[in-house]
Amino acid sequence: MECLGFEDGALSADRELVTVIEAALLRLGCTVLLTHALHAGVDHQDHLAVARAALNSAARVPTCTTILHGKPHAPRHEFTTSVLVDITPYIADKIKALHAHQTQAGRYYLTEDYTRWRAAGPGWTLLPAQAGECRYFEELAPPALLPHVWVC
Repeated sequence: MECLGFEDGALSADRELVTVIEAALLRLGCTVLLTHALHAGVDHQDHLAVARAALNSAARVPTCTTILHGKPHAPRHEFTTSVLVDITPYIADKIKALHAHQTQAGRYYLTEDYTRWRAAGPGWTLLPAQAGECRYFEELAPPALLPHVWVC
């Protein structure tokens, strides 16, 4: 997990955010970018800014060939899942990352119980055999394709 040091609630998809995200994608040799949904209705303003900036940044990183947007974390959004990724080996890391949002402490949808429940749900609908093995999943969808990006 890497925090970029921006103030909570004040992000804007401006040159500074795009530059910092682009530098991180280049430094990490990004091939697959998972980011927030672009059209998430009333999602957190920072999530919408990061989604726009990340998409812009990824267009400048030739190794980043796949971009997927995650289902908004708050429970009141429409989202059409087209990709389901087994995140069982990473569920503890996801919980740790959510706990790093200190300014959002106390929100039920950032708790470990809710995160595990939310990550188990899609499996019961789409992959019940794997769900029966206590697997956790992330729901994702591709954005509009960028010129150099192919989503499989």
